[in-house]
Amino acid sequence: MAGGTAHAQRRTGGVRLGGFAAALLLVSAVAVGCGEDSEFEWPDDPVPDPGATADPAVTGATEEILATLDELRRVEVAAQAQPRPAHEALDQFTDLLADPLLSSTLFELEILHNRGLARQGEPSWRAEVAELRLDDEPPAATVRECLDASDWQLVQVGSGQPAGADGLPGRYRAEPHLIEFAAILVEGRWLFAEAHRAEVDQEGDGPC
Repeated sequence: MAGGTAHAQRRTGGVRLGGFAAALLLVSAVAVGCGEDSEFEWPDDPVPDPGATADPAVTGATEEILATLDELRRVEVAAQAQPRPAHEALDQFTDLLADPLLSSTLFELEILHNRGLARQGEPSWRAEVAELRLDDEPPAATVRECLDASDWQLVQVGSGQPAGADGLPGRYRAEPHLIEFAAILVEGRWLFAEAHRAEVDQEGDGPC
């Protein structure tokens, strides 16, 4: 006997009553419950489970976007710890970034390499998908990230002395700050195409 059938039988097993006997028991139970000294309370409605009605496409896209951002940060930390010329670093980012963000990221690495600079340590971050537009062509999303770069500092290679950030993209600062990304779906992969600093929501609604 198949497992599903056996399970169904267990759920419906037990003593079987005829229609009249079952009705008699029901009437008796209602009569007892409706006495003068008893108060019947209907049970509360079950709390709906938000995950039960979530669109799988939305859930899957959200998870993929945030996983891509985590991968981008890890790759970026490794690349800026030992900066290489842009043409050598390109392959590290082609599955994560699209232009114009790809070009600006490679430009920053080129500057770091030429100036003998690097970033020590690593940042911390927390992100959320603020808007997902799967019906766009291509599908797109807005991601808001709270980035704390206080433990990810620019230094001189060799001496480890702190260095200035003149001429570098101004996306990073030491204190926690909000970065907003534009992401697009290209050939089945979510790529980040734009990034800029954004204002923190004063109502506290967001990753920062």
